[in-house]
Amino acid sequence: MRPVWAVLALSWLLLGLFAVPCPPCLHALEADEGAAGGLEQPAGPGTREIRAAWVTRWGFRSAGDISGTFERLSAAGVNTVFFQVRGACTVLYRSDLEPWSGVLTGTLGRDPGWDPLEVAVVEGHKRGMAVHAWVNVFPAWPVSDSPRGPKETVPRHVMLEHPEWLARNRRGEPMPLERSAAGHAYAFLSPTVPGVQERTREIIREIVCGYEVDGVHLDYVRFPDSTYSYDDASRSAYRTYAPYAPAGMTYAIWRMSQLSDLIGDINRIVKEERPHAILSVTLRRDYMEGKEYFFQDGLEWLLQGYVDLLVPMIYTSSMDLFEKGVREYSLLAGEESVVAGIGAYMEGVDDITFAGQIQVARSYGLRGISIFNSDYALKYGDILKSISGSD
Repeated sequence: MRPVWAVLALSWLLLGLFAVPCPPCLHALEADEGAAGGLEQPAGPGTREIRAAWVTRWGFRSAGDISGTFERLSAAGVNTVFFQVRGACTVLYRSDLEPWSGVLTGTLGRDPGWDPLEVAVVEGHKRGMAVHAWVNVFPAWPVSDSPRGPKETVPRHVMLEHPEWLARNRRGEPMPLERSAAGHAYAFLSPTVPGVQERTREIIREIVCGYEVDGVHLDYVRFPDSTYSYDDASRSAYRTYAPYAPAGMTYAIWRMSQLSDLIGDINRIVKEERPHAILSVTLRRDYMEGKEYFFQDGLEWLLQGYVDLLVPMIYTSSMDLFEKGVREYSLLAGEESVVAGIGAYMEGVDDITFAGQIQVARSYGLRGISIFNSDYALKYGDILKSISGSD
C-alpha cells in the first residue's frame, strides 16, 4: 500500500494541468502590496503560503538572467526569492565595506557595471514576488585543494585587513584554506570577535538602508563547529565576563549566547529601517545537532522575537527523514514559524518525492517551503505550478 503522501503526490502529478487550491490550513491569503517599497508583508504569522527558491550567486551572469529566472519562477508559482548577495565576505551589491564578488567578472573586486540586488528587487516586485537578501554571515573564504587567498582589492578583503578575525581551534590555529577531512566548505570568521560582530551589523545596515528588500535571510549564521573559536579576542572577552556570569556559563554556552545577542542586534537593525521586513535563518536538519555542535539556538531566537522564520534545511530524498524533520520543527517552533527547505538537487529526488515533500510540509500546516535551488525549482516547475493554486 502506498503511503498517503505518495498517493497525494501522484494525484497532483496526474492533475498537473489544473490549478489545485491550497489546503485551507495554510492560510494562503494574498499579502497586501505596499506602495513604492514593494510587498508589505507582516513579520509575524503570514497571510499567504511561502513558496520560495534560493537563487545562488552562481545562478546568473547578467541583469537579463535575473529577469528571465524571476519570470520563470513566478510562472511556476514561486512567490518569494532568497537572493544571494554575500558569499565569502564578497558581495553582489554596491558596498563601501566589502569587495565585489568575482563570479560576474572573473576578478575579485571588479565592478560589473550593474547592481544585481537592485535588479532583483525591481524584477521581483514587478511580478509581486518578495525579495529577501540572502547573506552568508560568517564564511570568510572557500577552502580548496589548491588554496589561494584573496588578492588586494578596494575595499580590502577582510582576510587581508583583519587576519586575526579568523576562527581558531583550541591550539590557536586559524581555520585552514586547504580542504580537509573535517568537511568545512569555508574558513570562517569568529562569531565572538567584536570586530566581526560589528562588521556583520554594518553589512545588514548597508543592505536594508540601501535597498527595498522584503526580508533578510541569514545563512551560515553559526560556528564552523564546537571546536572553534578559541581566538585571543574571544577568550579575553570570556575571561572578562566570567566573574560576573550566571552559574554554569561555560565557554560553549557563552559562545551560543554571543551568537544569540548578535541575532538580536540584526533584528533591531532590520526592523528599525524596514518594520515589515522578515528576518529568517537557515538551520540544520537536526535541531539538537545544530544547537549543541554549531551553537545555533534557533528556538531561543524565535521565542525572543529575534527572528520571524526558521528555515531548516531538511535536505534528503528519504520521505521518512523529511517528515521527521518537519515534525520536529513544527512541534518545537510552531508550524506558522517554519519554512521547510527542500533539497531538490539531491540524488534520489524525483517528481513524486518532490511533490510528496511539499505535501508533507502542507499536511503539518507549515508557513511554506523553500527549494534549493532555483534551477531545480524550475526543473520541477510544472509540479509547482500545478499545486500553487492562487494566492
